[in-house]
Amino acid sequence: MKNVMVTLCFTAVVVAASAAWAIDIEGTAVVVPVAMHGPGALGTSWRTDLWISNWTMGRQEVTATLYPTSGEPVTTTFDVGSADTVELRDVVLSTFGLANAKGMILLTVDTPMGFQATARIYNVGNPMGEFGQFVPGIAIARLERQAFVAGLAGVDGNRSNFGIANPNDLDVDVTVYVLDSHGDLLHTEEMTVGATSVVQVNDLFAELGVPPQRGLQLDMHTAGGMPIYGYASVVRNDTGDAIFIFGTSPNN
Repeated sequence: MKNVMVTLCFTAVVVAASAAWAIDIEGTAVVVPVAMHGPGALGTSWRTDLWISNWTMGRQEVTATLYPTSGEPVTTTFDVGSADTVELRDVVLSTFGLANAKGMILLTVDTPMGFQATARIYNVGNPMGEFGQFVPGIAIARLERQAFVAGLAGVDGNRSNFGIANPNDLDVDVTVYVLDSHGDLLHTEEMTVGATSVVQVNDLFAELGVPPQRGLQLDMHTAGGMPIYGYASVVRNDTGDAIFIFGTSPNN
């Protein structure tokens, strides 16, 4: 009996620790910062799959709106049962009916109970197969005015992109501090991101005139305190394989 009690106590501690360190992303308004169907750099061709998960005790009607970087928003709704996950393959084309389009997706429900969303953005342009990255949807209530990313690279066959999604109904002014791996400031970029839109900078080393290197850091801040979803992606030039990095807020 003593061994059983020790095991149960240890399990409880592990579960409690896991819960304490879990990433809390659910809510009633969830942002997927970028989704795409269309061509990219160096022969890549990008697609996006989306999963919407309902962990409440009742059915949820989720409203999904794609805000493309050009063109009008497209909206649809999904009925998601309790403990169900809805899978939407190639969501930009098959669900929203857009080809050669990229933009932020905002998902909402009218109830006080939240849900989760996850996307996979992947390159199908390589004859060796698909190469992709998973992108967590994060509730607006969980986002902050700061988005910090690290580990970006522009050498050894890699390029790096970064983006800022603005889920607010107003434009936001963002200052992007570009730092080397030691925290030394290399470049400052002022950007305005329109309401309910995403701005993405591809190959940031070339675009911002920063010497290619490893370990680059970006610290993105909004001026007015409105939340943003800042992110970055490190992409292999040969395969189009990508690693997604979502922004955190260590100093907010």
